[in-house]
Amino acid sequence: MENRARSCRHAGDASSPLRHRAYDVRRDRTGLPPLRPPVGNGARARLCRDHRHRSRRGAHRVRHRRRPVHGRVRDAARCRNSHRRRPLRRRRRDHRGPRAARPRRVARTGRRSMNDLVALAAALARRAGGIALEGRRGGDLGATTKSSPTDIVTLYDRMCEETIVTGLADARPHDAVVGEEGTSRPGTSGIEWHIDPIDGTANYFFGLPTWAVSIGACDAEGPLAGAVYLPVLDEMFTASRGGGAFLNGAPIAPRDVRSLPDALLATGFGYDPAAREAHGRTVANMVGHVRDIRRLGAASVDMCFVACGRLDAYVEGGLNSWDIMAARLVLTEAGCVVTDYAGGPVTPEEVIAAAPAIHGPLVALRARAAS
Repeated sequence: MENRARSCRHAGDASSPLRHRAYDVRRDRTGLPPLRPPVGNGARARLCRDHRHRSRRGAHRVRHRRRPVHGRVRDAARCRNSHRRRPLRRRRRDHRGPRAARPRRVARTGRRSMNDLVALAAALARRAGGIALEGRRGGDLGATTKSSPTDIVTLYDRMCEETIVTGLADARPHDAVVGEEGTSRPGTSGIEWHIDPIDGTANYFFGLPTWAVSIGACDAEGPLAGAVYLPVLDEMFTASRGGGAFLNGAPIAPRDVRSLPDALLATGFGYDPAAREAHGRTVANMVGHVRDIRRLGAASVDMCFVACGRLDAYVEGGLNSWDIMAARLVLTEAGCVVTDYAGGPVTPEEVIAAAPAIHGPLVALRARAAS
């Protein structure tokens, strides 16, 4: 009987409360030979039967400076802590130091912020577009003129701008605002909103569908986020810097047109009579070199239609910042090229937007046509 069983041995204190049941010295239930004598000397001669949740460790897995022992064993000094959960391994840190993670964190925060700006612009554009659409169905638009007899403004232009400005003041009180209908306020955040409550007011007044609400935000580097909403078509163009351009949530891109004779060109005319005549002569000289020319009557709509491939190019001058702020970003994020008449940085006074393959030839064509 004295050979029938042995207990797990522990170094030092013989009265240790840690005890394990006996086992057959001839063969353990695992089918392995019995435990060898304890490993090490003195305080290191400590072994105990492993716990069930660690049974995956076999005799072939031996820690550094430990002799292999048959059976599932581990250091007895660790038994008393075996009920504690093993801490998760931490991911290896970048050896460049803690500051190395900051640019990535800033980028994520910036992306969230731009997404918020886009969502705000889209929500306010949709709200203002609904007001304008209801007003158009009602009949009396309260139309008057502004800078010229052809420059129409309606009661709903002002109502929509007030709606947008109020929404921006509630959501972002420290941002600056520039509105077509005269609303302007300074800001301290470094972000400025440019609002065209109804781009294409003449179309709106005459019942044509191509008018839009345009809301764009910019900072010192240029356009940051924007939305152009066509209420009659229920189409929402959105874009953010580095985040792509979308139509009703789906990514957009220009048409893959390779030559000017295949390109459908759009243009517009300002309100100054002399400028209209000069641009008319230029367009007349261009029409024979492109597929055809369209005049939709709203700059933001023209530009967004180029971005999604409904048009191939757009040329116009004499615009304002609120006309192009949002749509310019939609164009660039969709993959189009937008410049001034000479191919330099775009300005509201001179806009040439086109699919990449035809932009250079279009700049050259416009220069020849205007000379």
